[in-house]
Amino acid sequence: MRELTEKPVTVVTTHWHWDHIGDHRSFPEFAVHIGDAAWATDGLPIPAERLRKILVAHPLTNIPPCEFDLERWHPFRGEPAILFKGDETIELGGRTIRVLHTPGHSPGHICLYEEERGFLATGDLAYEGTIDLWYESTDPVAYLHSIHSLISLPHVTRLLPGHLNLEASPTLLNEIYHACLDLYHKGELHHGSGIHSYNRFALRL
Repeated sequence: MRELTEKPVTVVTTHWHWDHIGDHRSFPEFAVHIGDAAWATDGLPIPAERLRKILVAHPLTNIPPCEFDLERWHPFRGEPAILFKGDETIELGGRTIRVLHTPGHSPGHICLYEEERGFLATGDLAYEGTIDLWYESTDPVAYLHSIHSLISLPHVTRLLPGHLNLEASPTLLNEIYHACLDLYHKGELHHGSGIHSYNRFALRL
């Protein structure tokens, strides 16, 4: 960050999951949606022991940095400096970012939309890989509605996901939406229905 700016940095958190808050303690303040605020201050609703097992088993995190001590690790907790409710704007000196509340993956998940350029940072709502909707704290039907709200945006040219490929085609949103809608009509858009695989992504329910 210091290669980019010497100014104070506020971290905007798409959602309060362990793999998105790992270095929050290194910054003076962070912002989060009010729907995830209790997790920030009180901790995630998943025991740390279970999270450690997830970290060890996950193919993206099973080779941690050498200085990382898994047995002593606990997800970061802190007091948010800014609480979003949705539809706020963030001014970045000639660039305007809109905060979109997109629950489903977490109650307070947000996406960040720059309409002028058509850039949409999707966090964990949309990426090319296995999208987790099986946690007790996820809501698959809310996720469906959130994806629908994104395909209704007037001008999306680039998706900037939170995992794997750093950029994806906006057509991914339509593919995920129609997959979720199909599962909903089949009565399978619920926890426990398994992994549903598609061309560029999978939904783990």
